[in-house]
Amino acid sequence: MDRDQGFPHTRLEALRARINARAAGWWRVSIDFRELKLIAFSAAADMPVEVSSGFAETTRSVSLRAVELGIVKAAISRKVSVSRLSEISTEAGSGLWLARFEAVRSVAVPIRYDRGNTRGVVSLALAEFSPDDEWVSRMILETATSWPEFAEAGLGDSLPGQ
Repeated sequence: MDRDQGFPHTRLEALRARINARAAGWWRVSIDFRELKLIAFSAAADMPVEVSSGFAETTRSVSLRAVELGIVKAAISRKVSVSRLSEISTEAGSGLWLARFEAVRSVAVPIRYDRGNTRGVVSLALAEFSPDDEWVSRMILETATSWPEFAEAGLGDSLPGQ
């Protein structure tokens, strides 16, 4: 195994590339369950640097009160959250970033302990001609639960929200 495959960004980039997503993000839930902390972010090669760096900076720490964001909805509800550009405003929140990413939807999946507590969220922003939401959710869950940060935590293997 390549030494870099163990690093969070490398693992997230492999997931993003596998699904051909425009962008991918991975957040952990803070111990006090007040915020999400960005672990890694990966963007498609053709994404402008100002967009990818702007998103990473903006989401470095996200309050769990920011319920207009799909990642927060996923963390709080413990269910997959799908945000569709056609159904939300592009003025702020998930809609703003989907438009900037040139994506039409995002799929945010909470990664949970076997006790049901949310440990983290992994989200992908997807272009129009990409796999369906259920398949994407399963790929995120199957991939993320193999990552050491989650595998060592004794996570359940059922898809959140199902």
